[in-house]
Amino acid sequence: MTTVAFLVDGDDAEFAIGRAVAEQLARLGVTHVALFHERDTVCIVLEGWAFDASTSAGAAAAALGGTATFRTLRPVMQTALRATTEEN
Repeated sequence: MTTVAFLVDGDDAEFAIGRAVAEQLARLGVTHVALFHERDTVCIVLEGWAFDASTSAGAAAAALGGTATFRTLRPVMQTALRATTEEN
C-alpha cells in the first residue's frame, strides 16, 4: 500500500473532504484518508493500493488544498511489529 502525508500550515489551511474531493482522490487510487491536526499544523495522510504517490501526489494535493501550500512527506520505512514471549 502506498502512503503519502501532506503537512499544511494550520492557519492557512481551509479545505474540506467532501464528495467531489473524495471522488477525485478515489480516481487517483486513494482508499483511506486520515486527518491529524494540532494548533499550527494539519497533516493529511493518503493511502491506497492503486495510489501511485510518485505520479499522483501533486494531483492529490491540488484536489485537497486549492491554494494551500503543502509539504509532502513520503515514507522511508514501514514495518509491522509483533509481541513475542520471552522464555526463561
